[in-house]
Amino acid sequence: MKHIYLLVFAAIILLAGCSSDDKTSVSDDQMDDASEGLLLKSVYRDGELFDYYEYDSEQRVSKRIPTVGSGSIYFLYEYVGDNSILRIYDVTEKLLLTDTYYRINATSYRSDRVYEPIAPNQDSYFIVNHTPEGCGINSRLGYYIDGSEYYSQIFEYNGIQCNDTEVATYINDVVIKYVRIRDEGKFAFASTYIRETNISPKHNILSETRYNENDEVEETASFTSIFEYNDLDYPITEVRTFLNGSVQNYTYEYY
Repeated sequence: MKHIYLLVFAAIILLAGCSSDDKTSVSDDQMDDASEGLLLKSVYRDGELFDYYEYDSEQRVSKRIPTVGSGSIYFLYEYVGDNSILRIYDVTEKLLLTDTYYRINATSYRSDRVYEPIAPNQDSYFIVNHTPEGCGINSRLGYYIDGSEYYSQIFEYNGIQCNDTEVATYINDVVIKYVRIRDEGKFAFASTYIRETNISPKHNILSETRYNENDEVEETASFTSIFEYNDLDYPITEVRTFLNGSVQNYTYEYY
């Protein structure tokens, strides 16, 4: 049960180069939908399905099946008025988590997270702030139901690619820092952020350096990526090389 809780928590704490001159053609239908953006369908890692998405008639993500952790959970999305509701189930269709998103004002929204029945003492909520027309989220603050803060993410951006530095602080005062350099292409996962209350990054990660609580670089979690793009500047392949020398190959497919 603890394994399932950790998997759920990891899955919902936000899940991605030089551009190749060789472009892969896209269909006329995809070109017609360019203004709306392509809908991400599948992500393969080293030839095996890694993540899968479905959408409703309004091109809002309706289902997600992450295969990390042997595919033991899946996500269903519901849209009610201005609110969006995420429910996470295990393979036996047992409800594990309900996450309700709603906007507070033009620059912030709240997410109410209920773990049931695996960890009711972990029920919590997040307050997310952003700048309209900006690079993305400025801060994400996590609170238990009693109002005590247990998690924070603070983002700073620079450059037209929205390169960012993220500082995450946990309840035990552990501080993890990420420094990211982004490309000029379109973000592969943009369509999965289409809930009105969520803010998508603008570009893909060319390099990410993770620093641990001692401000040391973590070589197993820090990487650089090389992308190949289609005609609409969405990535279709990624070669991700970690500082410890390991390599992962990703393929992105769109509807």
